Amino acid sequence: MASQSDRADLVDVALGDAPADLAIRGGNLVNVFTREIHPVDILIQGERIAAVLPASDDPLPARWMISAAGRYITPGLIDPHMHIESSALTLTEFARAIVPRGITTIIADPHEFGNIMGKPGIELVLEEAKQIPLNVMLRVPPRIPELESNLETPGATITFEETCELLALPQAACLAGDISPLFYLRKDPYQFGLIEETIRLGKTVSGYSPGLLGRKVNGYVAAGAEDSHTPHDVAELLPDAAPQAFRPRAVPRAGRDGRERADRHAQDLLLHRRHPHQSAAGAGPA
Repeated sequence: MASQSDRADLVDVALGDAPADLAIRGGNLVNVFTREIHPVDILIQGERIAAVLPASDDPLPARWMISAAGRYITPGLIDPHMHIESSALTLTEFARAIVPRGITTIIADPHEFGNIMGKPGIELVLEEAKQIPLNVMLRVPPRIPELESNLETPGATITFEETCELLALPQAACLAGDISPLFYLRKDPYQFGLIEETIRLGKTVSGYSPGLLGRKVNGYVAAGAEDSHTPHDVAELLPDAAPQAFRPRAVPRAGRDGRERADRHAQDLLLHRRHPHQSAAGAGPA
């Protein structure tokens, strides 16, 4: 948090009464709210942006200057739903691939780490995140394992109490929705308990609702789901019976399966061929 003196310095730089620590000159600012692009000069003081000015040839008092001519300046992009382990990379190598391409925050559901090592596996991911220039937030997996023991044989389990401990972490953004919607529609007591705890903590109850329409969508929302990241088709994106509080996110793209999928993941990251995610402002790609 900025001190009063830091804030005063910031105001001085913004008003032009003091030199900035850094000036970024002549870049093209991408406005993710309006989808417009503006040529700008940017003044930075400490760790804060002090001023965004229309690009000009006027002198910019600054201790350090960077020319951004021909380049684009955007807010750090947020990938709001992903699974690090599905990239077949360590978190550090994953960051090495995506940070230079503008992604500064990921909100990850590491349930496959949990399937192997339980809660300590997820904690190891968060510990590694402290060492890299990538903001890693957590979509807390709601059930590990998801299915009964006769249907799924994981390496570890995560209890209700451990899940609540993960939800209470400052890195936790939401209760992940990567489970069958039937847990909601069948009023599963375990799932309802997690929903209540998530709401008590002021966090989001995320959803997963492929194929749900009409009354089932209403029942799903009534159970507490606030969004759905995998509609099955375009029809589910229409405001048919879904209340306005329900926010479908995106139609899934066709994917690859089997060995080819595993072999291609790292190359896809480096070539940046993954589908574009929404920005923090919710706008599509500019």
